[in-house]
Amino acid sequence: MLSEKIWDYLGYSIIFMIMLGQVVVSIDVLWGNGVYLICNLVSVVRTFSLKRPACDKVKDVACLALTLGIILLKVF
Repeated sequence: MLSEKIWDYLGYSIIFMIMLGQVVVSIDVLWGNGVYLICNLVSVVRTFSLKRPACDKVKDVACLALTLGIILLKVF
């Protein structure tokens, strides 16, 4: 099914973005965390859309909140 393939590709893109974020954060913390923020947003949407278990939802939302908190602390 097409939608299953899309979710699979998004899962692979999350892996790629995590690695990209790791590289970028070593150069510029704010830009690197921006990559992590996008990655976490995609991960949260994917987790809820696929009706994953609660532990996966909590993990993804917690990572999103942590990344957003780091960005806010860095900006302000």
